[in-house]
Amino acid sequence: MKLKHLAFFFTIFLSYKAISQPTGIKTVLFYAYGQGDDFAKRINNPPVVFLNQKQTLILEFDNLNGSFNQYKAKIKHLNIDGKISDLSEIEFIDGFNEYFVNDYSVSENTKVPFYHYGLKIPTPKISGNFILQLFENNDIEPVIELPFWVVENKISISSNVIVPRDTEFWKTHQQIDVNFDIGDAGIVFAQRDLKVFLRQNQRIEKTIELPNSGMKISGRNAFTFRFFNNENLFEAGNEFRFLDISSNMRRGQNIASIRISNPDEYYTITQKKRSGKAFLDSYDNNGGYLINSIDNGSDNLKADYANVIFSLDEPYDVENTKPVLLGKLTDWQPLEMNFNPNTQLFEIELMLKQGIYDFIFGLKDLKSGIISERIIEGSFSDTRNTYEILIYESIPGKRIYRLLGYQKIIQNP
Repeated sequence: MKLKHLAFFFTIFLSYKAISQPTGIKTVLFYAYGQGDDFAKRINNPPVVFLNQKQTLILEFDNLNGSFNQYKAKIKHLNIDGKISDLSEIEFIDGFNEYFVNDYSVSENTKVPFYHYGLKIPTPKISGNFILQLFENNDIEPVIELPFWVVENKISISSNVIVPRDTEFWKTHQQIDVNFDIGDAGIVFAQRDLKVFLRQNQRIEKTIELPNSGMKISGRNAFTFRFFNNENLFEAGNEFRFLDISSNMRRGQNIASIRISNPDEYYTITQKKRSGKAFLDSYDNNGGYLINSIDNGSDNLKADYANVIFSLDEPYDVENTKPVLLGKLTDWQPLEMNFNPNTQLFEIELMLKQGIYDFIFGLKDLKSGIISERIIEGSFSDTRNTYEILIYESIPGKRIYRLLGYQKIIQNP
């Protein structure tokens, strides 16, 4: 059976958008942090907060220009279609909508000097989709825009990641079964007014909308989805590759050599195609990364920046395809790799902060622009992924919609 997706991508479902590249901003971290969260892994939390709960949205970033810049942030409310709404600021936030980034520090004992900035973002007073805009000095245009989500938590969600019922996709895909209970949320026409979205590994381009035609009543206030055309299937992908650049005194995993310089240079072990090979279970951060410096200490101010040269052994096909590098380390933007005739490898160089980074490769069709990760990485239903479920109420004719339910699930934790 042919795999079909009714995909509706919010325009806000974008990785962070650096509008002005020359600013020198690096390692942009935007996440929710609450009691009980692992501090070291906090930076991989999605920027999703709940109303009336003890969570904080935190923004962190570095500026490598070597001089102090003043930053301020503003919050914008978005319609469900991703466009900036016509709500006045007083309708969705308390107080003045301008937040100066006064928390900053200077790097310590690093070859590449930088300023590290941090800001706690107040939670808006209504649920929905928002964008945080970051402005530099007196610029009137933001240098960065970051999406975040605020949830009312009125809908209880129960979901499972299972092997697809369609035998054609048993080995390569994962099926997300979604059930939910609206309780006393005050929803009158659930099958008309609710919109349910699924997202894989916090990847905006891996977001799908479940068609309401599959929403069925399963109890007094309960609903479930039943599909016959694989609308709730995701290609499972493979476990992410990773590299360890936590130290310049020893080679971490997937590092072939280190050249001590200013900045240091790390060369990865030549990467090979994994499709067509057996699945190998390994721990990863589902595309994320962890900042860490073994030699200097794990503090954000002591982790240095270095140039990392990735290399991939892939046939040269200049007219039709080109490999790309993907992961949170590229802000999920596909970066094209260049063929090096001397090494006969595809290569790309990134400046990264010391730590452990997940990454994968895709193959871009130069004519259509379509990127396939499966060609290089393979796809296995045993892969461990993280999924998010977002349920909105959007009543026709109403100015305000609500984000009433959210759940994050991890397959095979």
